Amino acid sequence: MAVHKKGKIEVDVCDAHGVWLDQGELEELERRAMFLEMMRGKSAVRKAHQEGKVKGALFGWLSLYFD
Repeated sequence: MAVHKKGKIEVDVCDAHGVWLDQGELEELERRAMFLEMMRGKSAVRKAHQEGKVKGALFGWLSLYFD
C-alpha cells in the first residue's frame, strides 16, 4: 500500500483493492474540489469581463449559483 499525502489528507492506495480514506477526508476532498471549481469560474468571469463580454461575465456569475 502506498500513502499519498497532501496537506491534511492522506490517501492510502492499494493496487489490488483501491483507495482508502480516513474519517473526514472525503469531505475535505469535496470541499477542495468545490473551492477549485469556484475559483476557475471566477477566473473565467474575470477574463470575459476584461475582454468586454459583459453578458458572458454576468452569465458566468449566475452559473456559479444555478448549475
